[in-house]
Amino acid sequence: MKVRASWGQLGNQQIDDYQYYSTYGSGDSYIFGNVISTGYAERLIGNPNITWETSTNLNLGVDFSLFDNRLQTTFDWYKRNTDDILLSLKAPKALGIDAPMQNAGSVQNKGWGLSINWRDKIGTDFSYFVGFNLSDVKNKITDLKGYKSPTGDLMARIEGEPIDALFGWETLDICTTQE
Repeated sequence: MKVRASWGQLGNQQIDDYQYYSTYGSGDSYIFGNVISTGYAERLIGNPNITWETSTNLNLGVDFSLFDNRLQTTFDWYKRNTDDILLSLKAPKALGIDAPMQNAGSVQNKGWGLSINWRDKIGTDFSYFVGFNLSDVKNKITDLKGYKSPTGDLMARIEGEPIDALFGWETLDICTTQE
């Protein structure tokens, strides 16, 4: 029998470069005197406070073998908290440009996995292996910095709920007759 435990943190560097700078683009037309001119305008607000996402992982497990290692079982339980998730939250339309990416989300994943395997021989020429795996994982949004996902869609992102949870009204029944 073997008992395992691990803990670690990992940063996610897979973000676009230069998100801390505002970006400008051409294409806006304006009238200067009697001439229509094309100019440059700010398209995206930069965020000088942007950082990497951070995942903190905890894993506990146990492995054991019985019957001369013919029966092997592994069980793992894990929890991952991902903080500072990069999101582009909605900005007021009056702002006139897109909002910057910001570290605004946190998600928790919890799960477990079970593996049971049987390995044996019949005689000297025939060996076989039978395996069974079972696992489950649940995620939950733990923080969106007060952001409220639009609820006009079938799925929404709401604090305390799974990512892209189904959103709608609960009903007691469906009327099938006029009565």
